[in-house]
Amino acid sequence: MNMKAAKGFASGLGVNIEDFSPSIAQTIKAAEMWTGDSEDGAAWPFDLLDERKIQALDNSARSQLEKSVLNAAAQLGLDVKKDESK
Repeated sequence: MNMKAAKGFASGLGVNIEDFSPSIAQTIKAAEMWTGDSEDGAAWPFDLLDERKIQALDNSARSQLEKSVLNAAAQLGLDVKKDESK
């Protein structure tokens, strides 16, 4: 399965590519790191954080980082949590 087919398959099923093919998901992430392209085409918004290093984290480390960011944002009174209804 190629990347385009994987994205279509995931979209049709309403799941993440990582849910059915972690290897294809990692390939897509690696390609996006080197091209500077992201899923929504937005530029990386952080000056002091290395996007490539964050993208290269394994799922456990990325989850830990995400929870830490949410906790720090909450302490600062910032709402950065994804709206689950969308």
